[in-house]
Amino acid sequence: MVSLLAYSTAATGVLFGVWLAARWPSPRWVHILVSSGVIVAAIGLWAAAL
Repeated sequence: MVSLLAYSTAATGVLFGVWLAARWPSPRWVHILVSSGVIVAAIGLWAAAL
């Protein structure tokens, strides 16, 4: 279960990195904060499910 949480966190981080790289010339801090909030919420949901 811990490895599932670790892998899902890593996959979410990779998706965030790809998104940030695509928007790199002008990433807005609002987008970064919202995306970070979504990542934290997803990790919280996975932790609650396990």
